[in-house]
Amino acid sequence: MPKSLILSAIAISTLAFAVSANAETAKPAASASDNYFEVGGGAARVSGENFGTVNFTLGKTLNQSFAAELEGQVGVTSKSYYYGGNKVKAQVDYALAAYAVGTLPVSADTDLIGRVGYMTAEAKVAASGASATDMEFGPAYGVGIRYFPKGGDAGVRFDITHFDLSHDLNGDLYQVSYIRRF
Repeated sequence: MPKSLILSAIAISTLAFAVSANAETAKPAASASDNYFEVGGGAARVSGENFGTVNFTLGKTLNQSFAAELEGQVGVTSKSYYYGGNKVKAQVDYALAAYAVGTLPVSADTDLIGRVGYMTAEAKVAASGASATDMEFGPAYGVGIRYFPKGGDAGVRFDITHFDLSHDLNGDLYQVSYIRRF
């Protein structure tokens, strides 16, 4: 795993918790918790192909308008192709990302979100008993919507995130997630 991703994740996490600790004394008590966890599924669309994924997100709300997130994607499907008479299998192994998230409440139950961050992803290609693994990295940004029925701690999130990784590896993540605030 690249040192820059680890350092970025540590820096964002440290900043999120430090700002949150300072803000605790200044803000009034909120009905919802500041931490949240998400688990869901979706598709990574890369070079015109869809790969199924499972996503996990850990987030920290810093104030009504800003949060920080660490997210992981695990690939659950692969694609097979024939190239030069050989069967080639391609799959997304995983992706890891750190995001700064802007939140715009549109009602007591619904938020619009926008996020920008840094992602690293690993893909594997195998053919004729040989395999190769490639790790790419770069910026990622997206938009989404969160809904918490009756303002509760459980909800659902829909989002689209675009990524521009190294070596012109570009694509989109489409996700639906269950959210639990704690």
